[in-house]
Amino acid sequence: LTYPCQCDYGLDLLWSADSRWVVYRYAVERTTFAVDVTSGSREVFGSGVVPKAWAPQGATLATIEGGALALRDLDAGTTTMVGQQAVDGSEVMWSPDGQAIAFTQQRNGGRWVGVVNRLGKELIQVGEQAHLIGWSGDSTHVAVVPTQRSTQGGVVDIYDVATGQRRQTLQNAAGRAAWSPVGSALAYLAPPEDATPCRQSDDLRSWQVRLRDVNTGGDRLLGTLETVCRGGNPDLVWSADGRFLAMRFDFTANIG
Repeated sequence: LTYPCQCDYGLDLLWSADSRWVVYRYAVERTTFAVDVTSGSREVFGSGVVPKAWAPQGATLATIEGGALALRDLDAGTTTMVGQQAVDGSEVMWSPDGQAIAFTQQRNGGRWVGVVNRLGKELIQVGEQAHLIGWSGDSTHVAVVPTQRSTQGGVVDIYDVATGQRRQTLQNAAGRAAWSPVGSALAYLAPPEDATPCRQSDDLRSWQVRLRDVNTGGDRLLGTLETVCRGGNPDLVWSADGRFLAMRFDFTANIG
């Protein structure tokens, strides 16, 4: 199938999880199209519809419409408005089981993280100018960085989706954390007790890479990074099966 497209290259082509639908945006008229690749038919959305993320199962697309969050089920032809507050669109993440969605929004003059289910029921609201890290692999928890409450080392809060309450807080976590795609384990950075700051920045000369099991509360050391004070903190990325953890550096480091 081929369609003319002066596309908005700031927005990627997005495939549905079932590989049946692909969505893109026309740059001139700011119109969004969804194409059913099995039949060649197209759905045309208005200029105020911005595609953000497909659900991990089926053909439900999360969009920003008039500043609010909507879920469009293209197979059923239905649209559910789930986030009525102004959604900034920078972070929109489905739970791995596809039953809930987390997003950032503007509320009460600040940046909040909200979590709602597919019917729009509010499950979690986190203020304090928060930003979203993501979902646990078993879809039971969400990790958030509340920037107004950040210490020098950073804080990561872990919320239980079933209760809507904060369950655990990782102090001095540097705002760097990554959920395993399996279960409820969260890898994060933490300074060792004898951490020494770099002379010309707030970075530390060494970091611990730790693993917290949210369900059991267990916490263990995976390794230590010795840096040379030339950049920020490393990114943590899990393999798809949750067996390996990769770290990306903007500086030279020795891994112990």
